[in-house]
Amino acid sequence: MNGHFVSAVFTCIALSTITLGAGAQSRVTNLGALSGSVVTEAGVPVTGANVRVSSSAGGSPREDTTDSHGVFHFTGLPQGFYSLTARKIGFREAALLSLRIITGQTAEVRVALTASATQLSTVTVRTSSVTIDASTPELSQKISIEEVKQVPKGRDAAALVELVPGAHRGFVWGGAGDAANNYLLDGIPVNHPGVGGDFLTPGIDWIESLEVRGLGAGAEYGSFQGGIISAVTKTGGNDRHGAVHVNYISPMLTSSNIQPQEEGAEQTKRTEISGEARGPLAKDRLFYFVTSQLIKHDLHVPRIRGAQEIIFREDKQDFTDLRGLAKLTFLPGLGSSIDLLAGGAHNDVERADLNGIDAAEASRKVEERTTFYSLGWT
Repeated sequence: MNGHFVSAVFTCIALSTITLGAGAQSRVTNLGALSGSVVTEAGVPVTGANVRVSSSAGGSPREDTTDSHGVFHFTGLPQGFYSLTARKIGFREAALLSLRIITGQTAEVRVALTASATQLSTVTVRTSSVTIDASTPELSQKISIEEVKQVPKGRDAAALVELVPGAHRGFVWGGAGDAANNYLLDGIPVNHPGVGGDFLTPGIDWIESLEVRGLGAGAEYGSFQGGIISAVTKTGGNDRHGAVHVNYISPMLTSSNIQPQEEGAEQTKRTEISGEARGPLAKDRLFYFVTSQLIKHDLHVPRIRGAQEIIFREDKQDFTDLRGLAKLTFLPGLGSSIDLLAGGAHNDVERADLNGIDAAEASRKVEERTTFYSLGWT
C-alpha cells in the first residue's frame, strides 16, 4: 500500500518536471535575436556607435554599443516588426524602419553610416554699415515695407512703428505722448489740430517706407516734443501693377478678456477690403498711383448689473472707415520729381458713447470727413 503511494508521488513529480520543462522551453523558443555590424561607406567598422531597436508593438526601446569590430547584438526579442537606428558623432544617422524578428531565429543586418561635417559652414551676415554722426544727437530708423512684408504685423501703418527697437505707438524712444509727435505724409504734416496725433492714418498698403526719428531730431521739423513719424507713399513706375486685399476677423475666432463687473469694449469682427493700381501715363515721365480702403468693425460692451457673469449688450459700436489716395508723379528731368497728392477719408461711428450702464439711445453718432492735398518738388 505504501509502495504504491510512493510510486504515484514520484510519477506526479516526474510529470510536473516534464511539463515545466516543456513550458520553459516554449517560452525560450518564442523569442528571436538580432545581430549586425555598423560600418562606414568604405566598409570600415565603426566603433562606439549607438544602436537602438524599437518594437512596432510599443514598449521600451533597447540600446547597444558596437564593439571594436563594429558588431552589436540583441537577444530575447519577441516576434514582430522592429525599427533600428544607428548614430555616432561625425556621421549622419541611419535608420532601418521595418525589420522582422522570427521566433527561434537570429536576424542579421549591416548598417552603413555616411560621414557628415563636424564643423558648420561659414555663415555670412550682410548688412549696411552704421554711420554715427558726432555732430548731431539725432537717432533715426527707416523701415522698408518690402523688407518686412513677411513679418506679422497689424493692418494699419501705426503697427510699423512697433518694428522699430525701443519705439511704441504714441511713444517714440521715451518721448512724449501721441499728441506731441510730428506725423508726416510724403513730407507734409498731417497732425490733428485739435486732439493731436495724426488726423489721417494711412493704410499699410499705401506705404513704401516709414522713417521714425527721435532723440534730437533736426530743428527744421519743429512744433513737436516727441518723435517724428514720416511715411512715404508708393509711386507708380513703367510697369503696371494692381492688387486687391481682403482681411476678415471672424467673431467665432475671438474671445473675451473682460472680467465680471469690468467696464470695457472689445472688437468682435473686422472686415477690410482694399485695392490699388499703379503704372505709367507717359513712359519714363508721368506715373500714377491710386488706392482705396474700406474698413468695418464693431465693438461690444458688457452690461454692468451686479451679477457674477458677463452679459454683453445686443447693441454694438459700429465703425465704418472709407479712405482713398491718388498720386501723380512727374519727372521733368534727371534727379527732379514733382508729386501731386490728393485724398480723403470718411469715418462714421454708430453709438460712439455706448457703455455698460446708460441706455443705447443716449449714445450718439459721430461723423468725420477729411480731405487733403499736397504738391511737392524735389
